[in-house]
Amino acid sequence: MFRRERKNISGEKDNSGHEIEEVRITGTKWYADVEYRGQVARFHGELCINGFAATASGARWIKHKGPFREEEMFELMRAAHKYTLHYTKTHSKAEKWIIDFYDDDKKVCF
Repeated sequence: MFRRERKNISGEKDNSGHEIEEVRITGTKWYADVEYRGQVARFHGELCINGFAATASGARWIKHKGPFREEEMFELMRAAHKYTLHYTKTHSKAEKWIIDFYDDDKKVCF
């Protein structure tokens, strides 16, 4: 089980112009649950030495408010990726950890 969370990412904004307030990432070696703005999505993938490789196409909502918009999943993925990039820059080498999202052709989305 792994866990990464942060309350504020120094004024970073998502695609909708909202400040990235809190991102919480938990999971196992086979999936990652990403919570952002009160919504939670599960991404299947694989835990790697310095992060998690997630497949974007296999994502599903675990907790979602209101009608579903496809852009919300992309905002959540972008926020999680930006969070882990920020985390990597502000923590020691031993704590460097990043989540990358891949499409079905194994190309990096974020």
